[in-house]
Amino acid sequence: MTPAYRPSAATAQLVQDDVRYAAVLPSGPIVVFDGVAELIWAEACGGPAATIVDRVAASTGTEPDEIREDVERFVAELVTLGLLVSGDL
Repeated sequence: MTPAYRPSAATAQLVQDDVRYAAVLPSGPIVVFDGVAELIWAEACGGPAATIVDRVAASTGTEPDEIREDVERFVAELVTLGLLVSGDL
């Protein structure tokens, strides 16, 4: 099995005009993702956990080592907030 992330069972989402609104129900708060934040969310939920940084770097034209710390910190924050959980593909 390959480690990956997915929205938690309590996460509600709405995508409108390339902006994602997500909240852990019923307590919230609502978190708004656009731009790079939306890209990181999509990549976190769209493939193996081990390649999130590489996929974000490829999409933004940056080197993985330049963004690794920020991307990993952001994904960890989403897990801490209860918006994402780790699982397997």
